[in-house]
This record gives sequence, structure tokens and C-alpha cells, in this order.
Amino acid sequence: MNNPFFKLVCSAAAVVAMSSQAFAQTKTAAKDSCVSPWQQGIDEFPAQPAAAPNPMAAIATKGWDVSFDASFIYWHADQEFMDLAVTDVATTDLASTSTTVLFTDYSYKPGFKVGFGFGTGYDGWVGNVEYTWLHQTVSTSTGAAPADAGVTSAWTNNDWFAIDDTAGPLLQASSVNAKWKLQVDLLDANLSRPYYQGRDLTILPYAGMRGLWIRQRNDINMVYLTNPTAPPATSNNVSQSWAVGPDMGVNAHWLLGMGFRFEGFGGGSVLYTRYTKVAHSQANATPGTATLRDGASGSFTDYGCLRPTLEAGVGLGWGTYFSNLGYAFDLVARYDFMVLFQQNMMRFNDMLINPFVDGLNPIGDLHLHGLTLSARMDF
Repeated sequence: MNNPFFKLVCSAAAVVAMSSQAFAQTKTAAKDSCVSPWQQGIDEFPAQPAAAPNPMAAIATKGWDVSFDASFIYWHADQEFMDLAVTDVATTDLASTSTTVLFTDYSYKPGFKVGFGFGTGYDGWVGNVEYTWLHQTVSTSTGAAPADAGVTSAWTNNDWFAIDDTAGPLLQASSVNAKWKLQVDLLDANLSRPYYQGRDLTILPYAGMRGLWIRQRNDINMVYLTNPTAPPATSNNVSQSWAVGPDMGVNAHWLLGMGFRFEGFGGGSVLYTRYTKVAHSQANATPGTATLRDGASGSFTDYGCLRPTLEAGVGLGWGTYFSNLGYAFDLVARYDFMVLFQQNMMRFNDMLINPFVDGLNPIGDLHLHGLTLSARMDF
């Protein structure tokens, strides 16, 4: 037939068929190539076509396309407004006497992370679920307070203890012992589409949900200076909360060659937080010796609010495929940072129940930072 319209239709159909076949071949080749975040441009693992928008950079094996990871963490936890006592300067000239503040003795403690990842099979999107466990206890113990000439060597209480009035002497202690117990459990679930930004940089944006559980307890014992055999004055403080909300951020890998990379990430979340219990109790005040309120207590429950978090980390990684692209293995050493804003509700509660403390009622931030060593296996 010489009909021009019929020739045009046939030509268009042939172009569509050829394009569909080429697309299918390209998609199959991309899957078989198993492009990884550290092997862009290596002949054995050819990159996707240069014309592809945001080429996928997720690890892809020829197996189940799932991953498992485990991390050892060695993190330092500290919190604002955790000072325990001050030197007693009540009977001296404040202008000429130095004051020493006793703070909680923080230290690094171990914990762990475990995670599970999976490919969605759609446009390079991957999912990940990770649980973080950090439970630690730190103790602080100190004897006689430092003192200037002519000054009584003693510690005195701050607003961890409620007082009866502003008249009369405060507690004078020969030693202070405290124990801070912190339990943090973190559950993250997110989606990400890693992609190449040029040949040597991969970008891994992520977004999802975060669950957070924090339990704290701070117990303080102060031994009376003038009566060391009497039961020490005690302050017991508890805070328990859970939180949930959106979490998002971005991770970046700078590919150095031979499987090595430099990586960094930053992210944050806004969490609806519910404080299920915040409580204070104290005991063993000695009438006539100190103005502590014997048996003072105070608490509140089911208080809800929004609490933000910020996190970041930098480190080095190395990874490779093996067994004919059937598996991938990855190692990371990173230093991480996290700030959980306004978590010291124990101190806030103590100041609320102490009517003779002037000024604002601060809510201190909780800080976590330390070494994270991770191993990952893709199947």
C-alpha cells in the first residue's frame, strides 16, 4: 500500500516497539549490574546510562534484596542542670570566698543497635527499621568540700531538696553520693532513595517515623556534717516518657576508591512526648539543723508536649560485593551526636514544688555522643 497515513502509523508503531524493548533491556541490565554506593564507574559494575535522572545508588544483590546490620555504640550521655550541691558559704563573705559546684560525674557507656533493610522493588526505594538501646548508670561520690581559710568544709543543698522557709541554716553535708540511671530506647522506621550526584558522591535522603522511650532516675544522699551517723538526707527523682513523630534527614557518601568512603549525615525529628510519671520525694531532714521539708514530695502525670531532636555524625566506611554479586558486606566507624531537647523534667518538677526558689524553672537538654561501629550484610 502507498497510503501515506498508513505508512506513518506503521512507523510510529515500530518506534514504540523498539523503545519498549530497549527500556526493558536497560532495566534488566541495571538490575543485573548491582550498582553500589562505592563502585560507580568500575568496569565490573557498570553504571546506569548517563542520561538516567538521579541514577540509583542503593546496594542491590542478586538474592533476596534484604539486609541486616548490627552496631556497637560507646556513647557519652550528659544532661543540663544536673548539678548536685554547692560549697557552703552561708556564714562567710561571698565577695571574698570562691564557690565550688558539684556536677554529676558522666562517662562513656556501651550500648547497641540492630537493623533490618529491604528493597521495595520500585525505582530504587529502600526501607529500613533500626532499634537503639542505651541503658546506663553513673555514680558520683565525693567527700569533704574544698574550702578557703576560715570556711567550714561542707556541701550544702540546692533545689534538688525542697526547703521549709528561707530562714535558718541550710543542710551542711560532709559528703555527697548520687546515682543517675538513664534508659533510652529508640525505634526508627524510614524510606530512602539513594542516588548518585556525579560519579563520586551519593546522596541518601530519608524520611519516616521515630519512637522514643526515656526513663530517668536521680537519687542523691547527703551525709550530715554535724551528725554523720544519722540517716543521710535523700532526694529521689523519677521521669518516664514516651514519644512519637516524624523523622527526616540526609546521608552523604564521598567515594574514595577501592571500596572506601567518607560519610556524614544530619537529621532531626519533632516528637509528641507524653510524660507518664515525673515525681520527687525526700526524707531524713533533721529539724533544727537544716530547713529541709521532711517527707516533701511532688509529682505530675500524663503531661503532653512537643520535643525536638537533632542528630549528626561523620565517619569512614568500606564495603564490597562478593560471591558473584550474591552478597554485599559493609563496615562503618563513625562518631555520632544527638541532642534531645528539654528532657530534664526531674529538676523542673523539683523547682515547681520548692516555693522559695527564685527565678525560672529550666528544663535541661539531654546530650548523647560517641563512637558507633557498624557491620552490615546484604543478601
